[in-house]
Amino acid sequence: MKISELAQILLEDFEKNKRHIFTFVNEFYWANSKKQKYALIKDKPEIKEIRILALLASLAEWLAQKEDVPVPEWVEKIGSAIPAVYLTSNDTFKMIAFRDAPIVFRKRHIFIDPRSFEK
Repeated sequence: MKISELAQILLEDFEKNKRHIFTFVNEFYWANSKKQKYALIKDKPEIKEIRILALLASLAEWLAQKEDVPVPEWVEKIGSAIPAVYLTSNDTFKMIAFRDAPIVFRKRHIFIDPRSFEK
């Protein structure tokens, strides 16, 4: 699944479909080469929902940095999510996400526990 396909899935029903983010992350890690990994994130999703774009830009940037893949140009053009996005509804986990979110997520007001996306 490419990041643009993930965007369409999230756009349909974010709360119901956010579990697909984890599927995407796994597929990215399982890709056989840096070229294949880059192909999954290179194209900007063609959606206007800034909260989803901010989340996906952060995700693409973070994964690229972790796997030594070029960061796609489109991610730098994506601003912050307002209101902020948390991938949990649990208040305790929200506090952990707020404290521990990597900078590439924080700068766009996306708060996640980075351990959620570890290999």
